[in-house]
Amino acid sequence: MSAPVPVRPPSVELAHVLDQAAHRVAEMGTSAEPRLLEAMSQVAAQSAPGVAAALIDPGGTEISRMRAFGLVHTHLLEALGPREHAWLLDLLDGEAGGLERPA
Repeated sequence: MSAPVPVRPPSVELAHVLDQAAHRVAEMGTSAEPRLLEAMSQVAAQSAPGVAAALIDPGGTEISRMRAFGLVHTHLLEALGPREHAWLLDLLDGEAGGLERPA
């Protein structure tokens, strides 16, 4: 019988996910993480609409999307809380499908 895998709190897990993504975005650009950028934008849209839109703007420049990534990354971890962190993780896992912002 194997030992149970410890579950990290959503905020800790999200910080890890975003840190890993930041390295990929820095190396390969925002096109390396389209699903993550879409989910980040969805979660940040109500509290930071401009930067959330810039993050996924197909007409924007790569540098503007990369700057938006940095801003949304910080916003998600510093301004939003565990509920939004769990929502973003659910979106990435595909469990939230098209679910709206949690109440």
